[in-house]
Amino acid sequence: MALVTLTPRLRAAAQLAIALSSRDSIPNTHTELLDKEATDELTIILSSDWDDSQTVSHSLVARIARTIRQHAAENGLEEGLYELRELLKGSTIVHEAPKAREKSPELLALLQKARIDQENRDYVRMVSGVAGTRELYSNGTSRTPNLSIAVFAAVYYFGDSISNDVCVKTLIGLACALVVAVAEGWFFMRDWLALENTIHQSHTNLSISTTVVSHAPVTTGNGNSHLNHSLSEMEERLKIP
Repeated sequence: MALVTLTPRLRAAAQLAIALSSRDSIPNTHTELLDKEATDELTIILSSDWDDSQTVSHSLVARIARTIRQHAAENGLEEGLYELRELLKGSTIVHEAPKAREKSPELLALLQKARIDQENRDYVRMVSGVAGTRELYSNGTSRTPNLSIAVFAAVYYFGDSISNDVCVKTLIGLACALVVAVAEGWFFMRDWLALENTIHQSHTNLSISTTVVSHAPVTTGNGNSHLNHSLSEMEERLKIP
């Protein structure tokens, strides 16, 4: 319901409307004009202190305007001065804030369960990334020395076709083993950095998803249909890509 602030113009118009409606010999029953209930409501509002900020409903102001215009001709009043737009000059429209809706215990329990399930899934995904890092590090540290030794042994063994000198075969074997070790180290660093970036992205997504679940707005109603609609929205938010 829209409310408007009570200005001196509106206060005077309300007093005039009450006076005009009280002269009617037949009580008014028209919903667009002032009746006894509306008159009593206006009387209470007008009896308040002028220093207090008062509001009156927009529909009641419209009824005040119609009542005055209905009696304007017989009382020598200028009808144009009591149009609704004239009475509302200087007033401010005030919208009542909607009442906060309480969440039912059933919905709170379902939201808590959904939040816990989401956090558990994110934790499993995060831990799986850490396990992948350990596996990559273990494989890289054990594979590189073994491969370097194998290359050195192969080059040394087949080095007779190049030279019979032990020193030459040793140097060639060490050089080939060093090249293989450098290449393996480069591949290891590339894979490790890529995995670290993936884990960092997972942590970021975990923080975002936790924030979304914690602050997800929920609209509750009095019926089960509103509850089901809210739960459907929450399920869509909790889906993991």
